[in-house]
Amino acid sequence: MALGVALGACGDGGACEEPMLRILAPEDRTILGVRDDADPAVPGIQHAVAVEACGLEAEEVVLWLEAPHVSPFARVRLDEQGFGEAVVPLPVGEAVVRARSEDREVASEAVTLLVTLR
Repeated sequence: MALGVALGACGDGGACEEPMLRILAPEDRTILGVRDDADPAVPGIQHAVAVEACGLEAEEVVLWLEAPHVSPFARVRLDEQGFGEAVVPLPVGEAVVRARSEDREVASEAVTLLVTLR
């Protein structure tokens, strides 16, 4: 289950004026999921987080969650159109998600997601 929205002008693989990176989130920014307690050290919901990149040379970007008890890093491989996703454990409650290029020169805006149980 990926976080998907309608894509902007950069989503067609075209050129953009300056490098851009963003998290693709549902319009209401709410994620419904089933708790995955397989690893009690990382309580939360396993969910795919998708990113869109434009004007980056990198083949992958780094994703991190600004939340306690969550692994802060995941690598997201980008396809030829600049899209990619990684499955990460999201904490129940508010999760602040951000992506950045490896060289840290381009970062997405922070996106706050509300993670609730089904």
